[in-house]
Amino acid sequence: MEDKRQVVPGLEDNRDVTTTLGVQKAKGGLGKVMGGLGSLLVLVGFVGSNLPLIVGGIVVAVVGAVLGNHAQKVGQATISQRLVPGALHQVFETVEYPAAQDLTRAQIAEGSPGLPRFDSLYTNDVVSASYQGLPVWLAGLKLCEMALYRDPETEMEKEEEREIFLGLWFACDLGKEIGCDCTITPKGVLGRLTGSRNALGSEVFARKFQVQTDRPDWAERLLTQPVQEAMLSLLSMGKTYLRLRPDGKLTLAVSMGKPMFYLGKGSVQAESIQRRFVEELRGPTRLVDALRRSLP
Repeated sequence: MEDKRQVVPGLEDNRDVTTTLGVQKAKGGLGKVMGGLGSLLVLVGFVGSNLPLIVGGIVVAVVGAVLGNHAQKVGQATISQRLVPGALHQVFETVEYPAAQDLTRAQIAEGSPGLPRFDSLYTNDVVSASYQGLPVWLAGLKLCEMALYRDPETEMEKEEEREIFLGLWFACDLGKEIGCDCTITPKGVLGRLTGSRNALGSEVFARKFQVQTDRPDWAERLLTQPVQEAMLSLLSMGKTYLRLRPDGKLTLAVSMGKPMFYLGKGSVQAESIQRRFVEELRGPTRLVDALRRSLP
């Protein structure tokens, strides 16, 4: 039986992908219009005590929601099957997508780069790959916490799951010992970190990030200008968190506010989408390149 995880670069003609995505985007737009129209009909029906109008509005809204959800699923499935493999192969040497093993809570917690404390996690698009001979793990990550709120109808306290992180998780073994434990988080982020906070790096870098390390001298050697520039460039994708462990393990997380490999509201041109994915993937690899050059 053919192993579906073994993928090849998606360099074939993707014009049919553009067509499919355009059709699904149009269907999604129609679903939103139907949802709005259905809500309006229900409101008018309530005002006029018109039961048939209320029922008709509910039906229109439900059909619109079903149409929109189906269009989104088809669009994302098309992207995952036709565009993501090609983007991955343009950046990494070997690729297993989706990876045979999912990320575990222990893996996330072990090398956590100062992420907020969470109660539950969800992953998507897990990738096992190699970059310049180094093992790499990549995944879309969503972290949630359980929060209490008061139900206005019952006046009782209830729990709800609240999203606190949504974006990219990247891990790599640099293959060399680093000599310090270093965590870099966005300025203002609070976390239970060990060590001392240090204003390391350039003035621009220090304004954006706080560095916590057990060896400031070693951390300063690692934070070369190219490393700082790679970290600062990642901010264009979202809040950036980095952990460097003494054994050379790197963990990076970028809070993008969207799932990884997400279509979004932009262009449906297949080539444009794939180029965007490639650029997002090269953000972490540029950091790996810079760090490897800074290691003795």
